[in-house]
Amino acid sequence: MSEEKKSKGWFSKVADVFTEEVTAGQETESNEEITVSNTGGEVIKDVGVSPTAGVSITPSGDGVFDQKFSDFLQGLISDNNIDGIDYFEFREALKGMSGLPNETKFQMAFDNFKIVDKNLSKETILKSIDHYVGILENEEKGFVIEMKEETDREVTAKQNKAKELTNDNKNILQEIQNLNEKIAHNQAEAVRLNDEAAHSQVKISQTGKNFTTTLAQVKSGLTTDKAMISELVKEVKTA
Repeated sequence: MSEEKKSKGWFSKVADVFTEEVTAGQETESNEEITVSNTGGEVIKDVGVSPTAGVSITPSGDGVFDQKFSDFLQGLISDNNIDGIDYFEFREALKGMSGLPNETKFQMAFDNFKIVDKNLSKETILKSIDHYVGILENEEKGFVIEMKEETDREVTAKQNKAKELTNDNKNILQEIQNLNEKIAHNQAEAVRLNDEAAHSQVKISQTGKNFTTTLAQVKSGLTTDKAMISELVKEVKTA
């Protein structure tokens, strides 16, 4: 298994545990609120979303020792143990001398390994430590890259999506407000037009009645005159 895959696996496990802890936090409300009143008197509310809305997160400050990480990193050293006697074997020997003073056990471990390998030197052990430090530094680089990718995926991307949705809601609410204003304008205009139509209807109806009455009187006059002429006017016949 490659170092990169190991790093990703361990980071993912730690990230999963952290996610479970975060989602167990209490929900909090954002301070940002947008309201739009519609023509019916109802109020439409939009609650803005802050980067940490919905969870309660308290940063722990400085990092603390994590046994899971320690076991993993110690396993890397073991998996990359250099053949022969080096720092790894030297360290294992020191573990069996925990009751002795440092100056005694360090020297004793070196002398014992020197008997087994006459070519063993202090420089060999020190260089092997540099080798293991390099292994850990490579693991650190992979871990930092993985952490950056995880942050982009699980933090930045979600924050950007939340911001996008919040802005989308603001735009929708603005559209609703514009529509409500349009509805109010249309309703006022409809009332005005209906009022004008009612007045016009009365005027036209009255005009029609006036015309009918006047027409009847004029026609009656004509009829009366016709009858009078027919009755009263005598024609003189000439030879």
